[in-house]
Amino acid sequence: MIDSMKKEKIRGAALKRRILDALPVKTSVLIPAAVLALFSSCTGFFSTSLASWAQRDPASLVPAVTAGNVNSLIDKAAGDPSLSLAILNRIREPAAAALGGEKAVLQAAALRAAVNAAAPARAVLNHIDEDTEVDSGNAAGLFNLIIGDLKNLPQTAWALRGILPAVFLPGNSEFDTFLAVSDPYYLAMSAAVLFADDAARSGNSASYVSGYASPGASPLAEALAQAAMDKGGDTLGVMGDFFGNLNLVK
Repeated sequence: MIDSMKKEKIRGAALKRRILDALPVKTSVLIPAAVLALFSSCTGFFSTSLASWAQRDPASLVPAVTAGNVNSLIDKAAGDPSLSLAILNRIREPAAAALGGEKAVLQAAALRAAVNAAAPARAVLNHIDEDTEVDSGNAAGLFNLIIGDLKNLPQTAWALRGILPAVFLPGNSEFDTFLAVSDPYYLAMSAAVLFADDAARSGNSASYVSGYASPGASPLAEALAQAAMDKGGDTLGVMGDFFGNLNLVK
């Protein structure tokens, strides 16, 4: 029993470190001047006028997205959920037109942009710490608390569904190529975002989450969660426990 508790604590601490490492240095409460400084190396990304920046729609600040620049843009938008959502939306068109490895890079990048836009890492840390043990008794309740703290949830989930492979089954070449270049952390967090959106749209998120059984009404969330578990295993910490106890994975 002691060994089991110690193992769970280590796994929880590992997840917390991964979440903290993935969280942007800049937070959403920083003043716009700091945002401008952060983006100063990205020509044309922002106006140099603070007043002008404040009046602009984030979507107008995002340049054309390519497989070559998408991850740099996502890095620079870290900590700004609105700008991250704008980048996610801009990925959709080039991803639809791309083929093969380039398409997979854009799809994998969409996971990163979605995680920045919905901020599930911060939502998890609001309710989970390294001492939290997620089990069948508390998983649904904790996940519903997390749903309430997500940002841009419907917009992020809608955009993500429009970018990721339409056929998300192992053996499908597009899906397999996408998974090969995707990080299990971002697969897991995106699965959580999609599952949270399905729950919220059901009209009764508490019932949806607590009564979920795979295969269910969240097939894309299931596919990403299973892929994250297959690639990441124990490195996912309590996120893996969420997936297992919420019946998202086998």
